[in-house]
Amino acid sequence: MPLVRLKPLLEDAKKNKYCIGSFNVFNIETLEGVIEAAVNADSPVICGVYEPHIKYSSIEIFSNLVKDYAIK
Repeated sequence: MPLVRLKPLLEDAKKNKYCIGSFNVFNIETLEGVIEAAVNADSPVICGVYEPHIKYSSIEIFSNLVKDYAIK
């Protein structure tokens, strides 16, 4: 699943009248589930992080996890 910029993706969704799911991920298992479902549905997805969860780790770690799983 490729990583893409959000703005063009949202513009395309608006133009073509479809929605993009956004899901909070807080560990590897939820991240795997979100990405696996998106791949199975052949649909883009937004992986978000609930701000209070960042205190247990860092935004860099979360973003690296998302990048790593997206390119698998």
